[in-house]
Amino acid sequence: MTERLASRIRERADVLLAFDPGLNQLLIALGVMIGIAVTIGLVYLFEQAFRGLWIEPPHGVTLAPAQLAPLLLQHHGATILAMLLGGLVAMLAAFTVAETDPRQLALTMALGPVPLLAAMALSIELAAHRAIGIAAMAVVMGIGVWMPKLTPRIGPRAFFLGMMLFVGYLVGFLSRGAIAEDQLGWIAAILWFAAAVNLVLKLLVFVPLTRGALRRTVRAFFARSRGVIRAAAHVFDADTAGGREHARRRLRRRLTRLNEAALIVDGLLASHADIASELHERLFATEIAVQNIGRLADALCDVPLPAELRAAIAACLAQLRDAPEELTDDALAVLVRYGGAADEIGVLEAGRVTRLAAALSNWSAALQRWHRGEVPNNELRTEPFESPVTLMFGNLPGSALASSSAAGRARGLGARLHLDAPAQNAIRMAIAIAAAAALGSVLSERRFYWAVIAVFVAFMGAFTSGEQVIKAFNRVLGTVVGILLGSLLAHAVGDSTWSVLVIVLALGIGVYVIRVSYALMVIGVTVMVSQLYVQLGEYSNHLLVLRLEETAIGAGVAVLAALLVFPVGTRAAARVAARDFYARLGDLLDGLSQRLDGRPANGLAPSAAARSLDHASQQLLVTARPLSRSPFQREDVAQNLRLFELISHHARNVAADVQGPIALEPAVRAAAAGTLRSQRQLVTALEQHLQRVTAGDRPLAGALIDEVRRDGDLLPTAVCHEARPDELGFLRHVERLDETLAELGDNLSRQR
Repeated sequence: MTERLASRIRERADVLLAFDPGLNQLLIALGVMIGIAVTIGLVYLFEQAFRGLWIEPPHGVTLAPAQLAPLLLQHHGATILAMLLGGLVAMLAAFTVAETDPRQLALTMALGPVPLLAAMALSIELAAHRAIGIAAMAVVMGIGVWMPKLTPRIGPRAFFLGMMLFVGYLVGFLSRGAIAEDQLGWIAAILWFAAAVNLVLKLLVFVPLTRGALRRTVRAFFARSRGVIRAAAHVFDADTAGGREHARRRLRRRLTRLNEAALIVDGLLASHADIASELHERLFATEIAVQNIGRLADALCDVPLPAELRAAIAACLAQLRDAPEELTDDALAVLVRYGGAADEIGVLEAGRVTRLAAALSNWSAALQRWHRGEVPNNELRTEPFESPVTLMFGNLPGSALASSSAAGRARGLGARLHLDAPAQNAIRMAIAIAAAAALGSVLSERRFYWAVIAVFVAFMGAFTSGEQVIKAFNRVLGTVVGILLGSLLAHAVGDSTWSVLVIVLALGIGVYVIRVSYALMVIGVTVMVSQLYVQLGEYSNHLLVLRLEETAIGAGVAVLAALLVFPVGTRAAARVAARDFYARLGDLLDGLSQRLDGRPANGLAPSAAARSLDHASQQLLVTARPLSRSPFQREDVAQNLRLFELISHHARNVAADVQGPIALEPAVRAAAAGTLRSQRQLVTALEQHLQRVTAGDRPLAGALIDEVRRDGDLLPTAVCHEARPDELGFLRHVERLDETLAELGDNLSRQR
């Protein structure tokens, strides 16, 4: 009973670790909550002490109670405004300020209020001219979206400054004259005070925490590894076909998430030169062992195996799940015996069982080595390490790189006007903001800003038309649920100090779960807004319904803008990502065949080249994912994405064997090199086919596909009479890479 409880506790802890690699989202959420709570608290004290925005009665004049009430109301409103401005600075600092160097961080926080004040001053001047003011709002927000283009010149602070520009204009314009020019001095003091508070918080709390990002992400990698082992064990424990299929789907999701964690670790190694090469190699080998366990368990799941063998596999998986360091050779003895009994269970299944036994042993040994901190000599490297993985704010970039490249290559008005991707984004945003403001004003001249914010947020973090449509839908859905929950909490909490706690918690939880579901994040924001309206004395159910209507208008405008204004089509971005995938795969195959031939290899080491391919594969999967939800060719898309993942998996294994501990005989080297060269020709043909499809030309010819498949089929028999079991395992991965590439070629040749 105690062991079962301990196992459940470990499993729950792994779920938390695996959910957020490196705890990036948790730190951002904590940054938002702590930053907002501390900042608005100190800004409140600042305003109470200096009364900068308060209107005071003439000195020596005593006001009657009827005269004093409006004045106290103004003091309350001014204090709320000051706290709101401080909270916005804290929120944007947590979300968008990435510097960790104290000097650069101080410079970023010092510059932050400048664009906000400039935009606010402009909006105050134009507040009386609504049409001109809305047009200027669209231009200012377009400039804010364009500003990240300046990152090569002014660093990552460009995004933060662009967001401050947006916030400044929106707050000033929505004040409708409540903020006067003579108050900008005190507003500036409040902003720089808030910036100083958040500078101190970052330096004392959050910058030190970022130094442990690599260690935390490695822990998340192992938590996800254990999740793969548990999912593989559940596959064999399932009693029904439906339960087994559910377990297999969960296993495949966890295999993908495991590779994502490994990529994040690899990206973080760029700033850890002293251990980068060693950790890269160790992690690469460890991931291969876990991936092989999961995929081989999946492959053997429905195969009619002897009862003794099936029970032994299930027992080994359970042993790895509960106490992996205690896995012994005796536990693997049945697998090893059946791995040598090809005449009893078949050549294919015997090979899979042999490789599974090796993967189980390698995972157990890898865990022991990690715990002891041992480093084999063949993992030490003297050359500097360069990671092929690009991270954005500590996470993988998703479709950002592919969509940006697709926008730059797109033919149409943008190309004729020589507009790059940032310029197209800025113009698209400006047009959408203007349209949302105009349509939202028809519904409510005062509350139109919710339509504007819906447009702005819909384009943040969504890079293709498909992603923007999905995000707009989730925003409306999250708003509906958030209104219901916010209404309940607003009536339960009321106008009290507990409302501030609800605001901070709702926003923090929303930020934490945003990578799981954008709709959940919107629910948190809507609950926060409900409480904010309570504090402002404006809350009503009608107001929340109006917010839903304005949000729906903004979401609809965002969808139309994404589809009509310099659209970045999901298929176009997916083709760019596929082109990058083929290029990385071609480079890897070239390097592997050169090494097998004994020639000097150009480019990256096999493990680094395989990581580069994994990075391209991850971008392709994320970019093309909206296509798998489309009613058109969704099954074909899903099948092809699975093949891309399998290609990466088998290429990773081939790279590890070429670089790693297997000493390949000349006959094996020659046979494998010849097959890899044939595969390289097919990859080149797939690249050319992609260009033809883009141009609407003819499909892929099948002769080369047949030749590649024939080479793969003949590969094991060409050297089986003299190959060792470990060499046969290597050849099997070469063969499976061959089969998967040929199947992908077949699929693409039939699809248009």
